[in-house]
Amino acid sequence: MISDSCLGYKWNELSDQLKKAGIAFSYKVTTPRGRLESWGDLRVVRFRIIAGSYEFILANEKFAVLPKSTP
Repeated sequence: MISDSCLGYKWNELSDQLKKAGIAFSYKVTTPRGRLESWGDLRVVRFRIIAGSYEFILANEKFAVLPKSTP
């Protein structure tokens, strides 16, 4: 069921499918470093199998550079 084709999927849709199929999984959400703000749907950017369970790495689909703050 899980293949490279799941990369880029919306997380809320994929997680519902995994729950219905009874597949064990965990996930982590990445955030951009620096002066960036992210928002939008979470998307699958990477996954791996650890001890028979899937681990997904997620990221927001949109981001913007924040303006510099003045002291």
